[in-house]
Amino acid sequence: MASNSTPPNRRIIRNKQERNIGFSSDDQQNIDATYQDLELAFKIYKLEYEKAAERYENIYKAIWQIFSYMALLAGGILTFTSSKNCISLPLIIVISLIPLIFWFLAIYIPMDYYGQSTRKSLSKIEKNK
Repeated sequence: MASNSTPPNRRIIRNKQERNIGFSSDDQQNIDATYQDLELAFKIYKLEYEKAAERYENIYKAIWQIFSYMALLAGGILTFTSSKNCISLPLIIVISLIPLIFWFLAIYIPMDYYGQSTRKSLSKIEKNK
């Protein structure tokens, strides 16, 4: 009756150890090594994912921060050139849009490409987990 007081899983383990059935110490070391390898691989995937997510966030923060600077520049050009009345209004509008066109062609398109490739690598990491 005393053997019933121990939890069933401990009885099984004790019985296997008494009969020398189960894992040998070499098998247990291999299992521990495999577990440590899996744990290390998980930490590496986690670090790679965190860095990629940080890079993705920084790319789009930079894109929109540069856009705000270019929008301020375009607004300044529009404001200060329109008050002089020395240039026609359509030309002023075209000149003031140049910083925004430059931003789109030189900043947004290349940086968006990097952002999209980062997003693809993030999805690959998620699928591997």
